[in-house]
Amino acid sequence: MEVGAVKKKVGRPKGSKTKDKKEVIFTLELLRIRHLIQELLKMLSKFLPLTYSAPLTSER
Repeated sequence: MEVGAVKKKVGRPKGSKTKDKKEVIFTLELLRIRHLIQELLKMLSKFLPLTYSAPLTSER
């Protein structure tokens, strides 16, 4: 380390707020892909019984 170098403080900057990580804004392309996946799962469920499938909700 150089002589006279200033160390940065560790951690979150003073005054910064916690941001909501659950707030997601879907683009039109992501909405289209989600719809295609939902339709595919509907078609597959007729032939292959799915024991678990995470829900694709969160409409915005």
